[in-house]
Amino acid sequence: MRFRLDDTPLVGLRPLLARHGSTLEQVLRYGAVGGVSTVVDLAAFVVMVDLGLAVLFAAGASFTLGTLINYALCYRFVFVRDRFRRSEEVLRLFAVSAVGVGLNVLCVWLLLLVLPVPPLAAKIAAVPLVFAWNYLGRRWLVFHAHMPKHDQLHRLPAKEGQEALPSGR
Repeated sequence: MRFRLDDTPLVGLRPLLARHGSTLEQVLRYGAVGGVSTVVDLAAFVVMVDLGLAVLFAAGASFTLGTLINYALCYRFVFVRDRFRRSEEVLRLFAVSAVGVGLNVLCVWLLLLVLPVPPLAAKIAAVPLVFAWNYLGRRWLVFHAHMPKHDQLHRLPAKEGQEALPSGR
């Protein structure tokens, strides 16, 4: 079964999708993946700070955990892999992620230095900039720019000599 906007409150996005098609759909998919990753990131950050770890260390470590979750979901739902050899793809991912971690920690540090905000507020405020960097970095530098074919998302892997079967989702 294919995901349909008609079945959701997102039905109002139909005119934008008609105009901008797959790029907007890809950004929306990345937004969902990024949302899951961000929840993991923020939850891990809160736990680490509550355990008494340094705020900047917790910001970097929780971001790294969120990035691992993001990578696993990205190549399944948002981008097509194998643009580069696997070793180069992973190296590129870590380079993009390293810049993302740097931006994340820098934003948190600047906000804590300049504004008297709680650490979690600074962490949340860093999300839009880092989201944009991560999406564009993955799209331009790591994966193919296009999305996986819809069929690939809803088919069980084929056994040798058989055609892939619908997953029944």
